[in-house]
Amino acid sequence: GLAVLATADHVVGTGEQRRRSAARAGAQVAVLEGLGHWWMTHDPARAAAALTGFWATVH
Repeated sequence: GLAVLATADHVVGTGEQRRRSAARAGAQVAVLEGLGHWWMTHDPARAAAALTGFWATVH
């Protein structure tokens, strides 16, 4: 899995909580520095790069 950590998203818990949840799930973490809760609309190109980069690793 992939956990997206948008650093300016203060709606879904702390960065520590999100990293711990990702680790428990065995998920990779994509850090989107400076993006908020609507990270996919704040910077669509960076969001797409994070998603396609992850998908390229899935076998």
